[in-house]
Amino acid sequence: MKKSKKFILAVVVILVAAIAIILAKPDLVDSEETVKVEVSEEVQETSEELSDEIFD
Repeated sequence: MKKSKKFILAVVVILVAAIAIILAKPDLVDSEETVKVEVSEEVQETSEELSDEIFD
């Protein structure tokens, strides 16, 4: 086999392995555990005031 065919075969094997791992263990890429940022009321009010000034 030529080097380019071996390279393409290696890439395909890696992709198939990655897909198999993701399908076998979906917990690894579970998107439910997102980080929630709590915004204080003061920051929220300041943000609203600034957006009112900018867009008025």
